[in-house]
Amino acid sequence: MAKGGFPGMGGANMQQLMKQAQKMQQDMQRMQQELQTREFTATVGGGVVRATAYGSKVIKSIEIDPAWIRMMLRCFRIWCCPPSTRPCAWRRKPRIPRSASLLAEWDWASKKHMADPISNLVSQLCRLPGVGTKSAQRLAYFILDMPESEAREIAKAINDARDKIHHCPVCGNYTDTDPCAICRDASRKTGVICVVRDARDVVAMEKMREFRGTYHVLGGTISPMDGIGPDDIRIKELLQRIDEGGVSEVILATNPDVEGEATAVYISKLLKQRGVKATRIAHGIPIGGNLEYVDEMTLLKAMEGRREM
Repeated sequence: MAKGGFPGMGGANMQQLMKQAQKMQQDMQRMQQELQTREFTATVGGGVVRATAYGSKVIKSIEIDPAWIRMMLRCFRIWCCPPSTRPCAWRRKPRIPRSASLLAEWDWASKKHMADPISNLVSQLCRLPGVGTKSAQRLAYFILDMPESEAREIAKAINDARDKIHHCPVCGNYTDTDPCAICRDASRKTGVICVVRDARDVVAMEKMREFRGTYHVLGGTISPMDGIGPDDIRIKELLQRIDEGGVSEVILATNPDVEGEATAVYISKLLKQRGVKATRIAHGIPIGGNLEYVDEMTLLKAMEGRREM
């Protein structure tokens, strides 16, 4: 073995390797120091948040796009508007614009690649329930690819529905005639009135094909948190129909939630004062359900509504 080195390697070569190792170590230390002082920038949310940090994992700054802040402030002002400024529940347009439409307005990254009419169409489609930005874009391009005649038929159908459909003066259901077809039907039992929240519930009840009474659409439910009181829904109209006489039973078919139950209890008290029978639709286990997966409140309602077989 050669002195001061490995076999076949002289002392000078060993010293040279040691110097190279020292130089590499010094270079690595210098690079580590440079990394600790070097700045790194990353963005999330499509550029909404920009964060800058040093290589030593110390955060230098976090910046939020001012456009996003302005949008959130606008949402906050809309969501927190005083209840007194909100219009009547059953005639109003949605009080709170959907966040998807606001995001579509802010989504400049997509808009800059679209023509203005297309981006405007996407923004308007985002107002539909259950339609996000991506779905709105697909619908917009699908409409553009449709034959012109079919696209105009869709537009005409929307305009006709908005121009011709209104609330029935008797029951409050959507109709294009006065009164609606259900109120005009002579085979209906006018002495039985089913009270529902909105026109969609009338469609659900009619699918049953067993109820032959009439309806009364409240256009909402009592909700103090949202500033909706008894005077904001069509309770007075219901009492007027009862005061005219001939009503023997009122079926309260509002949803089994807090607002629906509060509305049903309030109306039932008014009906008892007038000597009219008030009944509530039963709540319980759905057909085909499994007791193992039913919550306690549903089981309680099922027990309370049990009947003799």
